Amino acid sequence: MINQSADQSKHVIESLMERTTRELKKLEVPIANKIKQICLEYMGSEHGEVECTFLRSHDLVITIKRQRSATEIFLEKQGRQALSKEIGVSVNQAFRERVALVLMKEFDLPVNEISMLKPVSPSRFSLMVLISKV
Repeated sequence: MINQSADQSKHVIESLMERTTRELKKLEVPIANKIKQICLEYMGSEHGEVECTFLRSHDLVITIKRQRSATEIFLEKQGRQALSKEIGVSVNQAFRERVALVLMKEFDLPVNEISMLKPVSPSRFSLMVLISKV
């Protein structure tokens, strides 16, 4: 099973290396649309804005502006701004893992690492997706 997994990883990486930057750029809109779809499915709301940009290195930057949840808004109105912000940031971090899975499974991108870019706020965050090249 380990050899099969290694062979699959090698195939995916070779596939990525064959893609040109132009081909990856064509994935920006479909990836943004898929992220909007999973926001609706898993978070119950559509995001106002999702931007995807492949860099020359074939790494990907995703910026997401999301609507705050009813819980976040309620806590803020109750004077619990710190808790509201903490919950919002936690939601964003959980969403990051979902994005990584979608990129790997649906777009055949070998994600090496996905991290939050600062500053992070409850309603807007950016992800840096490092794509495996070796």
